[in-house]
Amino acid sequence: MDLGAKNLLAAELEGQKIAIEIKSFLNPSPLHDLEQAVGQFVLYSKLLAQQERHWTAN
Repeated sequence: MDLGAKNLLAAELEGQKIAIEIKSFLNPSPLHDLEQAVGQFVLYSKLLAQQERHWTAN
């Protein structure tokens, strides 16, 4: 997730933290946009899991 993104939502409830980034698929190739979004999700999931041991991707 782009932590500097304009469309980033974050919250904490009962000790659980969530962050949501709103993505747009505006390029001529929606498949390319999807590939980038999934790759970004996997990368950030791994980075967050290393920093926050209790973090899981749901």
